[in-house]
Amino acid sequence: MAHSLPWDVATAVCAAPMILVASLTPFVPESPYWLIRRGLKGAALESLKKLRGPTENINLELQEISSSIQGIRQITIKDQIKQLARPQNYRPFLLLTAIFILRELGGQYVVFSYTVYFFRKAGVGLDAFVCTVLVGVVRLVFTVVGAAVVDRVGRRPLLIATSLVCGAAEVVGAIFLLVDVPGSSWVPLAAVMIFVSSYGLGIGPIPWALMGELIPTPVRSIGNSVCIMDLSVFSFVISFVFPYLLVIGLYFILYLLMGIPKY
Repeated sequence: MAHSLPWDVATAVCAAPMILVASLTPFVPESPYWLIRRGLKGAALESLKKLRGPTENINLELQEISSSIQGIRQITIKDQIKQLARPQNYRPFLLLTAIFILRELGGQYVVFSYTVYFFRKAGVGLDAFVCTVLVGVVRLVFTVVGAAVVDRVGRRPLLIATSLVCGAAEVVGAIFLLVDVPGSSWVPLAAVMIFVSSYGLGIGPIPWALMGELIPTPVRSIGNSVCIMDLSVFSFVISFVFPYLLVIGLYFILYLLMGIPKY
């Protein structure tokens, strides 16, 4: 769409699914757990009927939900902030926060957002938009592969290996942008593809899996929220300052991103 349509029309077309989501949201039933916690057992019963269907016997499930939360006080944000003072809670929280921040500082958002610019700057022989489509396909394929092998290989080895490969790919891309070697226009394309495949294989999806596995239950709500907030803030910062950093050279930016401590 970006190749065939004006940018404003392409943006409007991409917004169409979100309009559909917004229009369907009022029809989503409220959580039965949330309703029972507030003593609205009748509303919880109606919600379960909508979720399970009118012919299903949902009385047993309603009893199980009531029993599971009976006598358990819901943890508030204030309680979670207090729990963060304990080492067993703040250590994994800080670790995962650092992983998200350093991953964004490694430049993945820039690589995915400026692929057309990169390929044109590098003088890649193929059409820059075709190369960008290839980047999306490669990322999708290797994300699926990563989901299939992560339980066999392990989170930590895959995270370390893909981080190193991403850093090496940025170094190679920076070198061939700095040194104009005849007939090597394919190298930056290969470097981006290697970066994207490694990102999809490990460093992209694994932090999201770790968020549900490492952050302790007493601080999971606020911990997940802070991690996602950090991700959004640093994605914005990197994407905002990148155009201004181009005055020092694209190759230097890639060296800078490679040097971020996550590698």
